[in-house]
Amino acid sequence: MGARRLTVQLLLLALGGVLALYFKGLDSMLATVYGGGIVLVNTAISIWYYQRARTRAAEDAMRTLRYAISSELQRFVVMATLLVLGFGPLGLEPTSLLAGFIALQIGALLTQGFEKRLQSK
Repeated sequence: MGARRLTVQLLLLALGGVLALYFKGLDSMLATVYGGGIVLVNTAISIWYYQRARTRAAEDAMRTLRYAISSELQRFVVMATLLVLGFGPLGLEPTSLLAGFIALQIGALLTQGFEKRLQSK
């Protein structure tokens, strides 16, 4: 399940990087790939937590709930930190960084929706 999602996101990231390089240059491509990379990191963390949670599903419900909340907070902090680094110290092009981030986030949501559809059939 997770490998397919990451593969689709990597393909979208590569396509976005090539398009940014072609139309706007190297700086834009780096920012686009960085922005999309943030979503890849978020997806990888999500998959890792999901797999760990599946092994702990038989444990008590409150512990599982705390684990879920903790994983969401950690993913949020990682994403926010990486965005701040991209905009601040790394000085990446903001528009391209956001374009890569948003495009891959939409791709992640669509991939997740398709995976749920496939599982329900």
